[in-house]
Amino acid sequence: MSPLSHTVSLILTVLLAYIWLAIPALEPFALQGFAVTILLFLVLKRLQKAKVWHILPQHGSLEITLLTFAFLILIGATGGIDSAFFSLSYLLLFFLALTSEVPTAIGATVAIMLFYYALSGNFDMRALEAMAGLPLGLLVFLFAKSQYDEAHLSKALLVEEENELELAANEASVLEKFVGDFLEPKLTALEEVGNTLEPREIITQLGLLRSEITKQLERLKPKEK
Repeated sequence: MSPLSHTVSLILTVLLAYIWLAIPALEPFALQGFAVTILLFLVLKRLQKAKVWHILPQHGSLEITLLTFAFLILIGATGGIDSAFFSLSYLLLFFLALTSEVPTAIGATVAIMLFYYALSGNFDMRALEAMAGLPLGLLVFLFAKSQYDEAHLSKALLVEEENELELAANEASVLEKFVGDFLEPKLTALEEVGNTLEPREIITQLGLLRSEITKQLERLKPKEK
């Protein structure tokens, strides 16, 4: 899914959660909606043959929209900013930071803040402090993600460099063995019997040498990645 489509889907999910809670006929069923959405998320993870403890949504997928909807209707139905489950907002931001592009995570966070603002009947200083913690939390998670990505990239480059060094050492060993066990003895033998061999036999031996040298040169050519 493209970053733009992912952003739009998350914003629409936040809007859907607000509409659910704003409709008097649906608001009492918020907890049931939460349970069904979480169950659907777990079923999708199971269909993807994910392990039981792999709850992180796939990057750029619609899985994060299910968690977003579930968390928001749970928090919204139990008091919004004053809810005992408000801390789940930070878990949601953590998932957004890990599974979305930076603009998508920022756009979704703004939509979530507007969601809480629209639900709050009395927007006091305590509510303002709680709201201010959301972008700060996202900033921390995005920074941690960038550090992890850099460390992971450095490790991958180090492993690749070690593999290249090992490959170079193996190729040098093969080349050394080729020269010592085949090429040098063959040239020595040709020097010793060169005067007694027929020209055709010499050409045959030289052709064999050329063939083996060509094989070794092919082995030493850089492989396409």
